[in-house]
Amino acid sequence: ENNYVYTKLANLSLTQCNLYGVVVDFTLPKQTKGDDNMASVFLIDPSRPTKDQGIRLNLFSKDITLLPHNLQHGDIFRAHRIVIQVFNSKFQGKGNLHQGFSFLVIDSSDPKTIKQASSENYTYGQKDLEISQSLSTWLRSIDIDGAFLKNSYLKTLSQLEVSGYADIYCQVRLVSLGEGAIWVWDSTVPPNPKNDTEKNQMKVLLTPMDVQSLQSTKEGDWVHLRNVRCFLSGQELVIGSSVHSTIVPLPPSDPALQALLKKVKIAELKEVPSQLSKKNVKATDLAIKSTSLNKESLTTTLHQKVEFSTLKQIREHSTPYKFKCRATVKSFHPLSIWDFSRALCPSCSSDLSRRVGPFVMDGSQNDESQHEEDEEEESYENFRSRYLFFCEKCVSEKEPIHDFLFQLLLEDLTGILVVCVSGEEAKGLLGQLPVDFHSNKKALLKL
Repeated sequence: ENNYVYTKLANLSLTQCNLYGVVVDFTLPKQTKGDDNMASVFLIDPSRPTKDQGIRLNLFSKDITLLPHNLQHGDIFRAHRIVIQVFNSKFQGKGNLHQGFSFLVIDSSDPKTIKQASSENYTYGQKDLEISQSLSTWLRSIDIDGAFLKNSYLKTLSQLEVSGYADIYCQVRLVSLGEGAIWVWDSTVPPNPKNDTEKNQMKVLLTPMDVQSLQSTKEGDWVHLRNVRCFLSGQELVIGSSVHSTIVPLPPSDPALQALLKKVKIAELKEVPSQLSKKNVKATDLAIKSTSLNKESLTTTLHQKVEFSTLKQIREHSTPYKFKCRATVKSFHPLSIWDFSRALCPSCSSDLSRRVGPFVMDGSQNDESQHEEDEEEESYENFRSRYLFFCEKCVSEKEPIHDFLFQLLLEDLTGILVVCVSGEEAKGLLGQLPVDFHSNKKALLKL
C-alpha cells in the first residue's frame, strides 16, 4: 500500500516532496549541453487551476529513454522525491532519475491505466487510484481554455513579430523534412506574407532533432510549437526552431487541441488558399503519385439521412463503407485534365498506350488531328493514327473504349485524404462521358 504523503501545489515549499498534477504542457526529451538529457512537465491541480499558476518540473536522466516520452495534455503525472526550488520568483521542481526521483504517467480517461513508469518497481494502490480519479473528474469540470491555453507567450500566426518568442498551436499543411521545414496554418493570416498563395501559411525551419521527432508527422496533423522565434529570411517571415524550443505533435484526443478547435470556426476554412503554391503542388503531386489507387475510393450516395463524416473518420474506418463528407479539393492527379480519361482494350481491359500527344489549349489544333466538323473525308491511315491503339496483351491494334480514372486530394479540419475516382462515380461527378480528350476538342472544353 502507498504510504506517501502528497503535497498540493498551493502548499509547496523549498523542500523535497511528492505530488500529483494534471499535465497542461510539456517538452520532449532532448540532450543538454552536458552529458545528460532533459524533459519538462507543467502541472496544475485544483489548488492551482490555471497554467500560469502551475509549476514546471525539469527532469533529468543520462538515459533519454527513461524520461517522459508518452505524454499528452490532460495526463495525470505523479512525482516522487521532487526537489522544489525558486527560479524567477516562482517555484520550480527538479528531478533526477539517478538521484531517487521517480514518476508515473497515468491516463486521465482511464485512471487504472499506467502509460509510463520510470521504474518497473512501483506501487499504484487504491489511494493512488482515488487521487487519479478525483483529478480526472476535476479535469472534466474545468475551463479547458483557461487551464491549457492561458499563456502570455501563446500567439496566433497573425500576432507574430520579428525577433519575438512565442508558443503556437497550428496545423501542419506541408511536410518537407528533406528541406528541414514544415508549413503550418492556424486559420489566421500571418503578417507580411511571402505571396498571395501562401498568405495563410508560415514556414517553420527545423533543427535535426525536430526532423527526427517529426518523422511520422503528416499533412493535417496538429502540433504545438513551444518557445519558437520569428525572424526574416530574406523577404520572407519564417519561424525558427532551436535547441531551446520544442515541437510537440498533438493527438486528436488532446484537451488543448479540443479547446483550440472550438475557436477555429469551420467557416474560416474558406480563407485557406484554394490554389497551392508551386512548392506545395509538387509535394502534393508526389504524395498522390505514391498513393496506391486501390487504398482509398470515393462513391456517392443519395441517402440524405446519413450524417456527414470527417476525413479522419473515413481514414480510420477499417471496412468498406459509404460516407458523406464536406471537404475542399486541394489538388488532383493527373495534373493535365485531358489525362483524366484512359484508353482501355475492349477485349481484355488493358490500359493502352496513346499514339497522339496532348491537345494544345490555344484555340489551334494539332497538325496530325483533324477538326471533327471538317467536311473533308478522313483517310483510313489518318483514322488509324488517331484512333487505333496497340494492345500488348492481345498483340493487335484495337479501337479503344474509354473510362475515367483520376485522384483528388481532399482536406478538412481533421486532415487530408487522397481518393481515387472512376467509373459511374466519375461520370456523375464530372457530368459527362469519358472520351479521348486529346483528340476531342469540344469534350475537353466542356470538361
